[in-house]
Amino acid sequence: MKTKFNIVDVAIIFIVIATISVGCFFYFRPSDKKSEDVSNTTKVRFTIEVKDLTETAANSFKNAIGSIVSFGETATGSGTVYDVEVEDYVKWIDNREEGTVSIQKIPDRYTVNITVESDVVKSDVAYTSGKEEVSVGKELPFNAFGAGVEKDCYVIDLYEVKWGVFCDFKF
Repeated sequence: MKTKFNIVDVAIIFIVIATISVGCFFYFRPSDKKSEDVSNTTKVRFTIEVKDLTETAANSFKNAIGSIVSFGETATGSGTVYDVEVEDYVKWIDNREEGTVSIQKIPDRYTVNITVESDVVKSDVAYTSGKEEVSVGKELPFNAFGAGVEKDCYVIDLYEVKWGVFCDFKF
């Protein structure tokens, strides 16, 4: 008995091979984290507070507005210095004899609030730039043009930037 292939046999073989190929493609495909990360990207602004600086050191941060900043222990986080505010340094003074606490301005010392804008990957639990997580209360060393801090610099404010420059909302 001699078997002949006809057009129906060729079509069935083609459909089986195509189905197996598509199944293998989806089963063995590497996870595409990069496209997932891009879809979860958002822009945030956060403020880093640095206390007890000299006037020269405090004013040096003003030169960094608009420059690129790297932040975090690994310096893999990045953003742009959006704003810098220099304020008088105040300290809580505890008078144990009288049982009072007062806030006093310390002469010739300043506090600087540096606002950084950064594109981050947003997950259910964190905002991440590079390998650095950004969260309120976290110590976040940073390095900007002409200014940098390694210790005692904490994130005091964090919010997502919605709909561009004109409509920023804090949550």
